Amino acid sequence: MTTDSKNNDKIEHLKLIEQVIERMARNSFMLKGWVCTLLAGISVYIKGTIPIYILLMGCFIIVAFWYMDSYYLKQERLYRQLYNEVRTRRNTAIDFDMNTNKQVNCNTCMIKVMFSNSEFVFYALVIVIWCIVYYALSSVTVQSLMK
Repeated sequence: MTTDSKNNDKIEHLKLIEQVIERMARNSFMLKGWVCTLLAGISVYIKGTIPIYILLMGCFIIVAFWYMDSYYLKQERLYRQLYNEVRTRRNTAIDFDMNTNKQVNCNTCMIKVMFSNSEFVFYALVIVIWCIVYYALSSVTVQSLMK
């Protein structure tokens, strides 16, 4: 193989990894949109007295999406580490390996990812807003029943 073809192999491998990283970031973004959409849909259909299980159901949805979103962020971080490894690898060592099992470190621990700044702030804010909406809707319902 010539040097140009080996260099092209490295570039192609980096492009493959970039595409995976983009897909993970897109999935993470879509999940954030879906959790907001689902909670807004639930709050629109709430009528009358609001049982506590509605609040808990919303919190369960938030935590489930938080976990899935963190999974995609974890995968994105693993592929970024793989990208850096391939970027610094010699051209003769390019094997198009996409396995991220070798990339594990403390930044990719699921709990650390879930409580990273970007994840925790967003989902904590969503939980607070969900509780405020639940309280506001239940107090409106109580006031309208008293009239």
